Amino acid sequence: MSQIYISKKHSCSNSEAKEIADEIALTLSENYSIDYEWTDDVLYFERSGVYGQIEISKDNILVQAELSFPVNLLQGRIEAEINKVVDAHFSA
Repeated sequence: MSQIYISKKHSCSNSEAKEIADEIALTLSENYSIDYEWTDDVLYFERSGVYGQIEISKDNILVQAELSFPVNLLQGRIEAEINKVVDAHFSA
């Protein structure tokens, strides 16, 4: 299994950050059939070959994902796309 770990500072309120993460998850769900659910300030997501979480704190967003074979062959592209989306929606 390959792992993705991305931590970024943000300047949003906790509720704004959760709302943004929820919008991102909804888009992923619609485009890639990813299931997700919130538990407190952690959004858990899963689909065949991928599972992980997005943790929202006061000034940070943490994205962790596990990629199984053959999805791990796309790790670089997936990680770059996550960074792009997080950078576009969360500014420090």
